[in-house]
Amino acid sequence: MNKIIFIGNLTQDPESGITQSGTKYCRFTIAVGRSFDKEKTDFFSCTAWEKKAEVIEKYVKKGNKLSVVGRLEINEGEKDGVKTKYYSVIVEDIEFLTPKSDTVPHEKESNMKPIEDGDLPF
Repeated sequence: MNKIIFIGNLTQDPESGITQSGTKYCRFTIAVGRSFDKEKTDFFSCTAWEKKAEVIEKYVKKGNKLSVVGRLEINEGEKDGVKTKYYSVIVEDIEFLTPKSDTVPHEKESNMKPIEDGDLPF
């Protein structure tokens, strides 16, 4: 079984895009503090696909707290003759833990005009 579960805060706004085959994705990094060592933090690179990517792109921003359930994916690469491994979490489920009032930006209502007390019908 390959399952990872953690709670943390986004380090920056999510980055999204579309693959060449037309599949929507969203990438983000979550910082998770260690409960046994308060001076250390772990950073998890995450990738969400399709509907989950759309939801994250729409409602999540830097600093928001998320619960993530996913699977760990390990990829290998080579740069300048040096082999490296890249770890990424493929998002299977998310839960928003930041209150809604903190996640939805308040839009200016610039088209609203103040009403004079004399204009009120009561």
